[in-house]
Amino acid sequence: MVRRKVDACRREIFHVTDHAGRTARILWLRSPTEVLLPLASICFYFVHPNLDVNDFDFWKFRNDVLHNAEDSLQLRVNIFFIPGGTDAECVEHYHKEVKSRGDVLEQIREVQEAYKDFYNNHGYVHEERKKGKLPGLFTSRLGESTGYHGLIFVFKKATWNLKEDDKKLDMVQFDPKLILEEFGPGERIPILEPVKTTRVRAKKARRERLDYDSDPVQRGSEDEAVWWWFENRRDSRLWRGAIEAKNIAMSLGWTAW
Repeated sequence: MVRRKVDACRREIFHVTDHAGRTARILWLRSPTEVLLPLASICFYFVHPNLDVNDFDFWKFRNDVLHNAEDSLQLRVNIFFIPGGTDAECVEHYHKEVKSRGDVLEQIREVQEAYKDFYNNHGYVHEERKKGKLPGLFTSRLGESTGYHGLIFVFKKATWNLKEDDKKLDMVQFDPKLILEEFGPGERIPILEPVKTTRVRAKKARRERLDYDSDPVQRGSEDEAVWWWFENRRDSRLWRGAIEAKNIAMSLGWTAW
């Protein structure tokens, strides 16, 4: 019997620490041939003070929130724990974590330079890879349908039970972008909140066809699920670049970032 690609993958949960030394998790659905963590990622914050990290079903959580995600085999899930933390405090933590880990864009460029070096040297790699560095985070995910650079999701309960309440996560957008030159004389300049929170569903079946008359992005609805919101607010070009960079790095024989 031939196994589906997803069935052949191995579930990995890495116990890591954040910039402040607190526990964190990285979830990765790894194929048998992969050794390099993905650069593409999505970030969640768990803030309930009574959440038991040793008893939480992280894979059930992952499967629910990434329901219908086409890129689920190409990404890693970052989970940070800020007991009692507010959405604003989670944003502050994310900024510090980016400074600690670095920007994904820098790692994409590093791969591009390494590949250029490999090509110019006719397939000879002379650089010894440094090992043990975690993949970076996105400084900006700015897509066409959002005015914010930053995007995280905050879970505020102690346990995960999808049947209790489907609208159970905060989508937190931050670091607004506003280019004043885009507005002419007399035009009203919109004011974006520094941190914008939207309550969203964990999981919802995908529509067969996008109905623009009822598009939540256009009407401000909160009726869509985590992955739908994430997919519509990410920079698709940067996202594909992160996926391609990992594939190139693996072809160069990299085993760590």
